[in-house]
Formats: sequence, C-alpha cells, structure tokens
Amino acid sequence: MLTSIPVFPQLNLQYWPYYLLVLVRSSGFFILSPIFGRRNLPAQYRLGLAFILAVMFIQLYPPAAPFTSEPGLTYIVMVTGEILTGLIISFVTMLFFAVPAIAGQMIDIQMGIGMGAVFDPAMGTQTTYSAQLLNIAMTVYFFLMDGHLMLIRIFGMTYERIPVGQVGFDPRLATVAMESFYLVFSMGVTLALPIVGSAFVSEVTMGILMRAVPNFHAYMVGIPLKIIIGLVVLFAMQPFYIGFSENIFERMFQAMNNMIAGMGG
Repeated sequence: MLTSIPVFPQLNLQYWPYYLLVLVRSSGFFILSPIFGRRNLPAQYRLGLAFILAVMFIQLYPPAAPFTSEPGLTYIVMVTGEILTGLIISFVTMLFFAVPAIAGQMIDIQMGIGMGAVFDPAMGTQTTYSAQLLNIAMTVYFFLMDGHLMLIRIFGMTYERIPVGQVGFDPRLATVAMESFYLVFSMGVTLALPIVGSAFVSEVTMGILMRAVPNFHAYMVGIPLKIIIGLVVLFAMQPFYIGFSENIFERMFQAMNNMIAGMGG
C-alpha cells in the first residue's frame, strides 16, 4: 500500500523568500574568502558551492514559522543584512590571512628584495616573494588542520545564532574590527621579527668588518649575505610556523564568534 510522501517546510515553494535569503548569505561568504572565494576560481564554481551550502543549511535550519515576506523595502533590508553577514565572515578570514603579506613585506625589505613582486591570485594584487611563500604554507597548514571544515561549521552556526531575516548590527562591531586589525598587524610583525633580527645582526657584523678591514667590500658581500641568511632563517622557522599558524586560526575563529555576537548572535 502506497503512503503519501510528507511535504517538509524546507521543500515547500511558498517559502521561496526564505530560500533566497539563505542563498544570499552563503553567496556573501564566497565573495571575499581567501579559501573558498579565490579570484582564480571561476565564478560559476563559487556560485555552485554557495548553492550547495544553501541547500544544506535549508535542510538543517528550516523556517520555524511561516515565512511570508514579499519583495518590498523590508525584504530588501533583509537581503542587505544577509549578504553583509556572509561578507563579514569572509572579510575576517581575508583579514587574518593577510598576516603573511604583512610579514613578507617586512622580510623582503630587510633582505633587500622588496622591489620584487609576484601576483597573488587569492588577493588579486601584487605581493612579495616571502609573502607568497608564507601564504602558501599557511594555506596548506589550514587544510591540514581541517580549518576549512571549522570555517564552514562556524558559518553554519550563523543560521542558528542569527535567524534568517533577523540580522542586527551592534555598535561594538566597530570595536571588534579595530581589535582584529591591531591583532593582525601585531602578529605580522611578530612573524617577521626573526628575519628582521638576523638582518640587523648581519649589518652590525658588516659594520665591524668594515672598521677592521678598510679594503673590505661590504656592499659586494653584505647584500648577498643578507639574502642567504634571510632564506636560511625563513626555511628554518617553518616548524615553528605551524604552531604560529594554528594560533592565527584560533584568533581568527574567535574574531568570527565576536562578530557573530555583534550581529545579534
């Protein structure tokens, strides 16, 4: 005997305004993200991933009550709030992934190769060699630590902590953003300190040799020596960079939770 298939609310087309809001929030998540929204990833793939996430979250967080909002000024405000929610989460990710760029700029200036630059497909801008190397290593560590799964999990929590269509913005969001900027810059400087310190020691050594040996060609020896020492220290610090990257990810997820709390969650 055939039984009727129950119609779940999340599969009912009368809730299409709710589905659109869920899709808008997940689409905003892929716009700025350096992990899922890389510039070299075709737009149709990013849109497809956003659609898959939206379908998954519709199943996990169906509308608790009939959602009958029709297109209008109120609905436009809801759409704006949803896309800002996704953009804020992806912006925090992009902000903390700028730590290697800040450190790499300082490192290459100290090594004497700051004029060189390569194209970074994640940011869509020119970046230095050291920054590109540190960024690639940090991205690899992020996937090895299952950071991408944690990122999706935190984004999924926004649908639970901030119901669809009920996004609010607390004034403390500005404070959280300023604290994140300060934290990212301080972590970038901390990451560059070993190489900056080694460059300072090499310059002091060259100064002592110039005073001791008047015919010593400091420029002919000093610049290549700074590059060699900088590269050696850069590769030697990679085992410690793993733990440092883990600290970056923890601070990034904490900043995301603070941002979500400031949006009503």
